Amino acid sequence: MRRSTLATALLLLVQTDLAAPTCTDLDNGAVGSNDYGCSYYGFITQLRCGNYDDSDFFANTMCCACGGGSTALECACDTISIVLTGGATSQSQKAGEYTIQSATQDGRAVYAQTGGTRYLYYASNYWFVGDTVGEANGYLSSTSTSTALCPEAVGSSLALALGVPQWDYYRSGANAGWVTGGVRVQCAPCACDAISIVLTGAAYSAQWNRAGQYEKMSTTQNGRAVYAQTGGTDYLFYSSNGYWMVGSDYTTSSGGLASESKSITHCPEAVGDSWKYYASGGWVAGGGVQVQCTGPSPPPPSPPPPSPCACDAISIALTGAAYSA
Repeated sequence: MRRSTLATALLLLVQTDLAAPTCTDLDNGAVGSNDYGCSYYGFITQLRCGNYDDSDFFANTMCCACGGGSTALECACDTISIVLTGGATSQSQKAGEYTIQSATQDGRAVYAQTGGTRYLYYASNYWFVGDTVGEANGYLSSTSTSTALCPEAVGSSLALALGVPQWDYYRSGANAGWVTGGVRVQCAPCACDAISIVLTGAAYSAQWNRAGQYEKMSTTQNGRAVYAQTGGTDYLFYSSNGYWMVGSDYTTSSGGLASESKSITHCPEAVGDSWKYYASGGWVAGGGVQVQCTGPSPPPPSPPPPSPCACDAISIALTGAAYSA
């Protein structure tokens, strides 16, 4: 079993995790077809969750009473970067990027190593990097017991500000044991700054004007970047009700394209193929919307080769004064 290595009262103070999250409704003024928002749903009326949904109100994802809403401590990213320095490089094969999976362990997400075989997971009140999900041991570990819902949130704001180490690595050999420091666990940057949206079939017929390239802006909305349509007036953004959306106003929760379900992904390309489009008064899922990183621009074409000479031998003929001279 992994044991804490805290040594001082100060370290205990700064390594206390952030408070457990509370649920917050995400209707933000939106109402259903009955002209009520999330405040309508309670112990009795929660049986009607979803009955009054319309184009901008979704009770099951917006309202806490219906199983939706948002927590104050939502994971900031779906891809985690682990960087090792100093003595921790003895565990170099555990460094790299870890991507969120659909599986959970002890109420937290499980992350799989990209190009590797390890996992980042929560077990017995610690965060671990190990071979087997759920095993209370591994190669890297949070320094102390943690209530953090997300690996990048281990430790308090004070600890992170002071640079107090929050993670340990396991040192093998004669002096085997857990060593604090040299492990940095953080959000990985999004894979690209330009997003391509391709629409086909019925999705194109209904929302053709949303297709094209979207460039990352300096603006953020609900903790995620906003992307502006090149040559157009639409935006790709993360709405307050927990969906990635494409619409003309990134401060609202409405648009013509959206992720099929509520998503905690930090980057729009991480949603994958799970998108839907709005047509004929309702949302349609099941294909026709592709959101992906825009590839690098192709290199400019090479200039054409010079025209070949007509011959390999030249004849010079002189006449008149030119010949005499």
